[in-house]
Amino acid sequence: MRHDGVVVVILDITFADGHIQKVCNDDRLGRRRYGKLWPKLKQRLAELRACNVVTDMRLGRPHPLMEDRRGQYAVHVTGKDCLVFAAVDAEATRGPDGEVDWAQVTAIEILEVTDYHAHA
Repeated sequence: MRHDGVVVVILDITFADGHIQKVCNDDRLGRRRYGKLWPKLKQRLAELRACNVVTDMRLGRPHPLMEDRRGQYAVHVTGKDCLVFAAVDAEATRGPDGEVDWAQVTAIEILEVTDYHAHA
């Protein structure tokens, strides 16, 4: 996108499947699926849409995940529930240490909303 002759990059957001895309983009479906969690989840999605890169996200205790979720990133929605996503082109954004350099990620795929701690 261009703005006054300057190229502005906005975080490109896609979804792992059509179901989560519909739910996250439809207020009625979002409320039905996530109940009391929906207003905060909707807020986190809006905050992500306002970012240029993943590390612009400041709210929701954003953090890269480890172990079996290495290469994924999460932001807290409420309590232990997190919005989990991955870099669309993780290989192209790897740093010298082999990890995803989230400051370079401009496209993400929303994977799920979950308490990933419960699945450990």
